[in-house]
Order: sequence, then C-alpha cells, then structure tokens
Amino acid sequence: MISAAAGIRMSIRRMSQLCFLVGSIFTLTIALSDNVWYLLNLAVQSFGYYVQFFIGSSTFTAAFLQEGKDTGLYTKDEINWMHHNTVFYWGWWLGWASMVSLFSARLSKGRTIKNVIHLQFFIPMIALFVWFSITGGLAIDMQNRAIAGNITCGMDKAARKMMNVEPWVQRLGCANETYKQFFIIAEKYDDIKVFLQVLGLIITLMYFITSFDSAALVMGIISSNGDERPPLLQRMFWCITIGAVTSILLIYEEKVGRSEVSSFVILAGLPFALLLCFSAISIWRLLKLEPYWRYDTVKHWRMLYGNIKSGRLLKDVLIATLAPWYYLGQIAIREGKKTKQTDQHPNRFFKYFQFALPFYLWIFLLFLHIGFNYVNYIGWTFFIGFVILASRLRTGLRHQHGIQGNVIEDIAILVIYPFTVVQMNEQIAVREPNH
Repeated sequence: MISAAAGIRMSIRRMSQLCFLVGSIFTLTIALSDNVWYLLNLAVQSFGYYVQFFIGSSTFTAAFLQEGKDTGLYTKDEINWMHHNTVFYWGWWLGWASMVSLFSARLSKGRTIKNVIHLQFFIPMIALFVWFSITGGLAIDMQNRAIAGNITCGMDKAARKMMNVEPWVQRLGCANETYKQFFIIAEKYDDIKVFLQVLGLIITLMYFITSFDSAALVMGIISSNGDERPPLLQRMFWCITIGAVTSILLIYEEKVGRSEVSSFVILAGLPFALLLCFSAISIWRLLKLEPYWRYDTVKHWRMLYGNIKSGRLLKDVLIATLAPWYYLGQIAIREGKKTKQTDQHPNRFFKYFQFALPFYLWIFLLFLHIGFNYVNYIGWTFFIGFVILASRLRTGLRHQHGIQGNVIEDIAILVIYPFTVVQMNEQIAVREPNH
C-alpha cells in the first residue's frame, strides 16, 4: 500500500529495479554454482527448438487428445495437460492484459514505438528465456536423476545411500504443493541452500508487491476516468481490494482445489482475448494513418464510443435487444437512399421478416433444448445467419459513408448486436454522412 501510494517514480520504479536486481543475483548464483556448460547447451538447444517448432507449438490444441479422452488411448495427464498448463497460462496473462497494457502505456509516454518494442518486448522476453533455461533446466536435471536412480516418494537417507544416490535428488512430483518444487531445487547447494531459499521467498514477495502496485495504479486510473495521477485514497482502496481478493482466492483454492480457480482465471481472461484482437487491428490502422494523421479528415461512425447518455438511447438499446429486426428492417428499406420515408416500400414486410425469422428461431430453439438434445445447435446456426444478414447492412452503411473496415469485422461486432444495431440506426438518423 505504501509503495502504491508513493507513485511510479518514487516507489514502483525503484521496487521494480530492486526486483530485477535480486532476481538476477538468484539466477546467476544457481547458474554459476551448477554445471554452466549444461545450462549454456540447454539454452542454445531450447532456442533452436523454439524457433523450429514455433508455428506448430503455437497452434497445437491437443484436439485428438481431448476427443479421445473416453477411448483409453491416452493417460489422464496427457488429456489434461492443455487445460491445466497451456490454457491456464494463456488465461492468466490475458487476465492481466488490461492492467499490463495500461501500465506499459503510462511508462511509455514520450517514447517511440521502436523503444517500446525493444524495451518492453524483446528485453523482457530474453530475460524470461534465461530464467526458464536456468531454473527449468535444473529442475529437469534433478527429475532425470531421480528417475535414473529409481527414487520414490518418501525414500529415507539410508535407502538413498545404499543406492548411491545423492541426498538432494528428489522427484519434484512428490512435493505435495506445487510452489515447493521451486525451493527444492536449492537443496542441491548445501552451504548456501538456506540463503537461496530465503532469497527465493524474497523474490516471490517482491514480485507480488510490484504486481499489486501496478494493478492498483491502473485500477485507479480507470476508476478516475483516465486521470494519470489518481487520488491517493483510490490507490489505497484498490490495494486493499486486490489483496483481499487474492487472500480469498488462496483460501478458496485450498478448499476446492486449483482446477476451480484455474477455470475462473480462464473465464475472466476470455473477454480480454477478444478485446486484444480488436486492439491489434486498431494499432495496425493507426500506424498506417500515423504519417499523415489528421483525425478530422477520417470518417467514422456517428456513435463511435457507445456512450448511452440519454433515455432515448437506452430505449433504443432495449428495443434492439428484444426486436433488432425493427431497426434492421428500417435500415434495409432506406439502404442506398437519401429519403427517410419507409412506408411506401413495396417489400416492406419482407425487409423486417428476413431478420425477425432467424432471430426468434434462435431464441425458440434455445428454449426447446430443455426437452430435446442438440436442438440448440440449430438455433445457434440461425443466430449466425442473422448476424451475417445484419453484417451485410453494416457493410453497405460503411461503404455509403466512407468508413474504413471489412466484412469480417462487421460480422464479429454484430455478436453484440444490441449496441451495433443502435449504432447503425444512429448512422442513418442524419441525411449526410458524418465526418
């Protein structure tokens, strides 16, 4: 709390530098205390493996393992690996995405894009690669020695001595808690093992503190409508809140197990995965416009940020939620025309009906799933059809008003159809395209 209250320059910056220094001391100490040539060879080999299998590893989803879970061809560990490790790791970082991105943007103010890429992507990536090569390499070496020596859980020192196995060799899977595996690695270094274990505990606590500091600052910025220096009370409030939530999750994990908490983390990160995709597109477009950027010359939607600031807009959103065909039909009738008159259109009924039919079939079939299996999937098929039909109107509106975009974006944004339909309706509410 004190660190977050002191701000970026006075505390968060210094704490981060201290974390990096202590982490470097720990990493270099265990690296120099062990077989350096083994670790160097492992780093080179891991880098080559990573480059060679980058695409395959990045797109691996364990499809056959998950589909064949009831066939008996695969073990439980093989089937659950993707969910318990890879997907959880993705979800964890996606959950932090919003806070990390805002914090990085706050630190990067005044720097070039090249500086940001070098300092916030490449250098941290190299540091993580070195960390995992050393700590992960030592853990794998210990596990391999335990397997080769037929070490079992709970084996006493006398049995180890008879088998001519060093006392520090252990199966990491025997640790009843995952976090203990990190400290077991230090058992190898007799005279300095206590120093390394204490240093490892300090590193863990310090990184928690810096993470909470950054999160509290970002949450304060968000809750104060973008103020780069949020009030002190807000930062203290978010420090207490984040600490309390963390404590509750730790207690909850002890009672129900890690899988429940992991599922929660993945679920929380899913919305940010979608936002990251849209953010990537936005950054690409801004970079293309940047050399000759003038915001007032770029055509955009009249309702761009979706601020529902009137009772009329709230009513429109409610109508669009329950009856989107009402506005879509009007848009379809006026498509390509400058007049607002819709009553005399010869196919007026069909213009409304083509959107109402798939929309209500979707809802009806979802409810019908209560008594009939798989019927809901037919309903989702109708919803996809509804989205594609509506996206055609949005594409036409973009072309008519000269707004940049593409068909895929039109389809994707219509998944949140109530807001998108209202945006489209607001666009045709004026005679001339909005600039």
